[in-house]
Amino acid sequence: MTKRIVLHIGRHKTGTTALQKFMFRNSSFLESHGLYYPKAVYHRKFAHHDLVHDIRCFEHKYVPEIISAYRAKRQLAPFFDELSDKHVNILSSEAFQNMSPFLLAKVFKGFDVSVVVYLRNHFDYLASAYAQKVHATRYAGSMSDFANHFELSYVSFLNRWVAAFPEKLMVCLYDQKYLVNGCVVSDFLAKPLGLNKDDIGFSIATGNANVSLTRKVLEFKRYANEHLLSSISGTLSPYGFFASLAASDHSSGKVRVTEKLKSQLLVECESERAFVNEKFIPETPIDSYKSYSTQEPYQLTSEELNFFVGEFNRWLKINAA
Repeated sequence: MTKRIVLHIGRHKTGTTALQKFMFRNSSFLESHGLYYPKAVYHRKFAHHDLVHDIRCFEHKYVPEIISAYRAKRQLAPFFDELSDKHVNILSSEAFQNMSPFLLAKVFKGFDVSVVVYLRNHFDYLASAYAQKVHATRYAGSMSDFANHFELSYVSFLNRWVAAFPEKLMVCLYDQKYLVNGCVVSDFLAKPLGLNKDDIGFSIATGNANVSLTRKVLEFKRYANEHLLSSISGTLSPYGFFASLAASDHSSGKVRVTEKLKSQLLVECESERAFVNEKFIPETPIDSYKSYSTQEPYQLTSEELNFFVGEFNRWLKINAA
């Protein structure tokens, strides 16, 4: 019997962490509805990032993909044996989006694979990716600098996956007004997995599984990346500290694309939006970018900066001891 797989590939910043944690913690619920979330290969216990890593170990530009796929399948035989032939298997990692879909098609040859990807509007995706870059690394550049090196195109991305998995790609829009129950978990259960809405009528409390930096905290993190973090140990991660600052900031709002950047990207993104809407999501279209509300970078006052530096030094004193 052919084993069925739903391959959830992200994208980044579309509720992937909340979705993965829900599936990891609710295996009994999933299995009662004919679904199975494999637990053999995990990174941080709840997602299949390590599976991606293990497959990529065999990916090499000088080695034909068919050989890489053969080696990966042989090495990962215990994992493939774990997959259920009685349930629909769910594999989830946003790291899949950065892999060659053609290599994955060869690795999963012999399986009945459906691919699911969530997209958000281009401008929000860019702003969110930029904020995450600043948050997770020591990047201190502007959003414009970041955009110059960021792959924003959905069209080329989607076309590659369609070519590798013909008739097997499902595109969903990460927009609260279109999500079932306004929640990505409910949406994923109802649309790609086909559960009846009555079966997911219970409250799914996901919270904010991966707190994004607010405008104010983003600017302080940029400052810290340039002036404060070079002196701390590489083993000491301030990620949680900045997330806690963002969680307590209820005034400055989320990071958005600037007016100048909107003007530079508008024509390209409008063209992409029209293509994606028509070909992939005609029933839940991305709104026009012409009406997108921009926001300039937050300007920290000296008082705010001194407060944040003081909080950082207190955090450092406690955690570096």
